[in-house]
Amino acid sequence: MGQYGDIASVRKYFPHALTKFLHDLLYTKRGQLLSFSGYWMDPLHVDSYRRSSKYLAYLNNETTAGDHVADSFQWKSNFLRVQKLVLIGGPQDGTINPWQSAHFGYWRDCDKALDTIVPMQQQNVYLEDSFGLRTLDSQGKIVIITVPNTNHTMMHRDQNVVRSAVIPHLT
Repeated sequence: MGQYGDIASVRKYFPHALTKFLHDLLYTKRGQLLSFSGYWMDPLHVDSYRRSSKYLAYLNNETTAGDHVADSFQWKSNFLRVQKLVLIGGPQDGTINPWQSAHFGYWRDCDKALDTIVPMQQQNVYLEDSFGLRTLDSQGKIVIITVPNTNHTMMHRDQNVVRSAVIPHLT
């Protein structure tokens, strides 16, 4: 669903105090050239995200940009060809914020307190089946795995994660 807030990769370049103003930069033509801006979904500025995001809003089929509308049907068709979608995330991720975004959960739009995570099944992209997430779930093709005590950048090296969350789902 995206990322937002005080995460290490953002904190490295922008002090915490500036995080609330990042949408002013990231939702511009130049800002969209920064790698992490592609995943930035500011829950306090959802309209700016949908209007300006050149990556995540397209993947989630949340934009109405004319050049994307025709592609959205193809994207959904391609997504529905997935045989198994394994979503792996955990509370100590340290990069994805909120970590539930790895499971398509996210903060409620315009929730200034950022204290309510809306689970995947209650997200608009799921309810509207904008790119096929609900369809895949109804077909039993989504596996959600929560891994504790594992940092995002180390998941691929954590043998417990690989053995329990990755290998069993390889086909």
